[in-house]
Amino acid sequence: MNYYDYNRVKSRFSLKDLCLEAIADNIDQWFCSSISDSTLKNSMYILGPFECLNSESTQQLIDVLTKKKQLRAKHLHLLLHSRLEAIDFTLSCSFTNDVLIKKLEYRCPNLVKISLKNCTKVTAKAIKCLAEAFSGLQYLDLTNCHLACKDDVLTCIGNNCFKLRQLILDGCSMLTNCGIQNFCQCYAKANRDRKLLRKISLVNAQITDKGLIEILQTFRLLATLSISGCKEIKDPFQAFISQKQLFSLSVLDLSNTSVNDVSMDHIATLCPGLWDINISNCDNVTDAAITAINSITGIRNFSAAGCKLITFVIGIIPLLYRHGYHLETLNISALDNIDLAAIWYLCPRLKALIMEGCPNVCQTNTYGITNQDYHSYLQRLNLRECTFYHAEVDDDDSQSDCLKVVKKFCGNPLKSLCWSGMEGITDSLIVDCITGKCFKSLIYMEVRNCHSITSDSIEQVIRNCPSLLLLDIRFCQQISITDSKDLKSLANSVNHNITLLWE
Repeated sequence: MNYYDYNRVKSRFSLKDLCLEAIADNIDQWFCSSISDSTLKNSMYILGPFECLNSESTQQLIDVLTKKKQLRAKHLHLLLHSRLEAIDFTLSCSFTNDVLIKKLEYRCPNLVKISLKNCTKVTAKAIKCLAEAFSGLQYLDLTNCHLACKDDVLTCIGNNCFKLRQLILDGCSMLTNCGIQNFCQCYAKANRDRKLLRKISLVNAQITDKGLIEILQTFRLLATLSISGCKEIKDPFQAFISQKQLFSLSVLDLSNTSVNDVSMDHIATLCPGLWDINISNCDNVTDAAITAINSITGIRNFSAAGCKLITFVIGIIPLLYRHGYHLETLNISALDNIDLAAIWYLCPRLKALIMEGCPNVCQTNTYGITNQDYHSYLQRLNLRECTFYHAEVDDDDSQSDCLKVVKKFCGNPLKSLCWSGMEGITDSLIVDCITGKCFKSLIYMEVRNCHSITSDSIEQVIRNCPSLLLLDIRFCQQISITDSKDLKSLANSVNHNITLLWE
């Protein structure tokens, strides 16, 4: 690599990144050429060159090898060393099996954080051995290990991992109330103060109110609870109303459950410290649930996507008046008749606005739009498949007014923008945003199915968005295959590491 080549890439990579890239490209030649695969696989201990790497650097090297599609099982055996305190096998899940898990027991005695997300080759027996070997484990992620993670495995974890602080069991659909009950009882017996576990996630587990009551009873200081997709969950907090004992929950995900307005009233009463609540796709909640949520102080993240019985005017507007000034994330996807001007005026500190698939988006004169050019905090804007309200007269003016407000949300902090399939996206709108210098921090941009834009505006995006990493222009009818090749060539020539998606 000559000086000029280095000068091209130095803005994108640190010296550490470049070193890890070089190691990944030459790992077989430098470190594996004199050691057979069977030796690496069967050796109990390996004292090698990677002992000096900390957990972060080791993980980064594994991820680099995976992304380059160069990772092999022997590399994982080589990289498991005694200094590791954390290991994440998510990206390398296809190479993670019982043999590798067994190696962790004697090669990595200091592990306190393990992620086996999507590691479907790992069996229940291996997870039990893992729990028994690492009694000091603080973080365990078994997401989508649905065949291995059953009730008896959860019981074993409760018996042994008494220092556990975070337990992620998303997608473990074979877990039942019985497993939850045994876990809670075993954990409580081993850890009498019951104060260590702070987060538990049970997305799509087969549990009911009975199982969740056991969790709430055992872990009174639980801070984060996710039960998304647990369809049998209705009103577990009702069991604690008479006790009037408050919970320490700050983050609660109830999406895709069967909670209703009464449930939300009980939650608001017993969880006054909530600041992040998700009730997306809860078909039984209405505007009355929002009234209950408004009794809580300090809501910062709120999601009600797909809630068919919640209206913007009666439900969301009072929420914005109550919490809007401090609100950081708002997800109201699929809600009807959303007033963009209200969100602009009432949520000045918003960092993420998600309005996917919202019909009849409008802007009214009820809320005065300030002279400030752009939103000062917004980092993520998702308006995918949004359509605008059309009055009987002046349809074009109505859409134009909405798009003016849309542009005001695209300030300098914006990093992620999704306009795919949104009505009214044209070259002039994109160029206007660029002219206003509001895409300088943009990392991700998605404008799929925008049939009015051409390669001219996309060229301006590539030239003027130095931080852009991914640009999705699939199914844009006016951008041809020739245009896409020219745009990719342009991206390379202006020192960009852009991934350009086109079909």
